[in-house]
Amino acid sequence: MEIVIGLVALAVGVVGGWVLGMVRAAERVRRAEVRAAEAAARLDAERRVADERVAAAQADQDRLREQFRALAAEALQ
Repeated sequence: MEIVIGLVALAVGVVGGWVLGMVRAAERVRRAEVRAAEAAARLDAERRVADERVAAAQADQDRLREQFRALAAEALQ
């Protein structure tokens, strides 16, 4: 009888430990997913800012090119 009680206690301990480990692992996975989503959102925001900067630089370059052409044409007249 003592052996049976010992085996049952061992089985309960193993199952309890396994369940606790699974709960902890699930929580770690959930936290990792949240961090990944936050990182993806930051990356998207940084990409949008970079795209806006590139567009602004391109617009500035186009404007300066046109101003230079106008000044060069005026100087050659």
